[in-house]
Amino acid sequence: MSVTLPKPQFHDCDETSLRLKWSKIDNFNNIIELKLQYKEIHENWDQAKDIILSTSTISSSSSNDDGVELKEADIVDLKPGTPYYVRLYANCKDGNIINGPDTVFDTKPIDCTPKRKRCIIN
Repeated sequence: MSVTLPKPQFHDCDETSLRLKWSKIDNFNNIIELKLQYKEIHENWDQAKDIILSTSTISSSSSNDDGVELKEADIVDLKPGTPYYVRLYANCKDGNIINGPDTVFDTKPIDCTPKRKRCIIN
């Protein structure tokens, strides 16, 4: 049975992190290891960083375990105002490596706006 990985979806972000979520992964039982890969837009995929998704990140979406849904995953220590390509990556029991479709998300730019109004008198 083949595994098809979904495209990551945006959930939230700030200046240095992205929170992403995914739809159901069919045939999850065929996956040995599931990773989230991310890279800056100018980098190649062989320069990508990996986040190994632990079983605590995954919950069963049905009683017969025919698929799973990821609750959410965070990518941290990113550069502010920078676009990042992200995708899922799986090592399967049959020896295949599967890359899911990639998508681009930006972190928020640094906010330099004053938080309070102040009056300066000379």
